Amino acid sequence: MAGRANVLWIVAAMMANSAAIAGDSFRDLQVAYRCEVVRRLEQIYATGDPKSDRNRYLAVSPANRPEHYVQCIFHDANTEVYCEAASGFYLTKPNEPRRFRASAATMAALAKLGFDTDDSAGNFKIERAVGKPADFNAL
Repeated sequence: MAGRANVLWIVAAMMANSAAIAGDSFRDLQVAYRCEVVRRLEQIYATGDPKSDRNRYLAVSPANRPEHYVQCIFHDANTEVYCEAASGFYLTKPNEPRRFRASAATMAALAKLGFDTDDSAGNFKIERAVGKPADFNAL
């Protein structure tokens, strides 16, 4: 009976926690759990000079694999953002076999995000309107 009481207490606590979360605004949840990359894009957008290429760029890569990167830049007076993910295309000379290709899981994830996954002539890419006001959750 004691074990059953503990289970009921745990379920009640989980329900109370869920109710508390549901009571918070969606924005509160985003602030608590959103991706650091999104926060950095917001900072670049807010502080970068829309009239120059300086301070409007973000590149992310694993420390031990710099050739596996994603990079984004705001352009056209901060109304557009262009992002590209490394495909391996630029790691080899023309007419040489590729040294690396993205995995099927990576390709699927990029496609789901809306990236062009044709790597026959360059990196994977996407270009999106920033929106007014800027909606970094959509980006």
